[in-house]
Amino acid sequence: PYSLQAGNTYTLIYNATAPPSRGYSTAVSTTSIAITITRGLVVALIKGGSSKQFPIDQTLSLDASSSYDQDSKTATLNYKWSCIFASFSNYGSSCDSAFGNVDTTESIVKLTGSSMSVSFSYNFQVTVTSSDGRSSSAVILVQPTIGGGVLISLTSQFNSINVNDKLSVNGYLLARYSV
Repeated sequence: PYSLQAGNTYTLIYNATAPPSRGYSTAVSTTSIAITITRGLVVALIKGGSSKQFPIDQTLSLDASSSYDQDSKTATLNYKWSCIFASFSNYGSSCDSAFGNVDTTESIVKLTGSSMSVSFSYNFQVTVTSSDGRSSSAVILVQPTIGGGVLISLTSQFNSINVNDKLSVNGYLLARYSV
């Protein structure tokens, strides 16, 4: 694996010779095919799925260390984390201040919950870039919660629903104390 260089075109030539037989002379045939090796993708991954809740009295760890370059298992990748508000009131504006003094060029960043507000949702994005400039991004939606509080999750089997259909929603409640 990895012995052909991306960006190069290789020509494979096949020569076939059939010896004389039953009155036929020697048969010779040649064919060729050009194969161009293209670059693979850089794949950005954030551990933990596409969304998470976390108590603001804890540390939020965002981990993109599983990201990879399809062309090389040992490629050096560069990381750049950013934050955009996902809440209606400030949707699309920067929330990079949530990083505080954290180095946003590491594959794993650890943020203090106190740098965020339970009133807002945050989209944290990592852009992963290879040494030759190929890149990919991944996003995780983060919703801070009150520390030591209650975690509530609502799910539905439907992505969309007809206005005349019955909607079914499942709920899950987790608390550190009796509720």
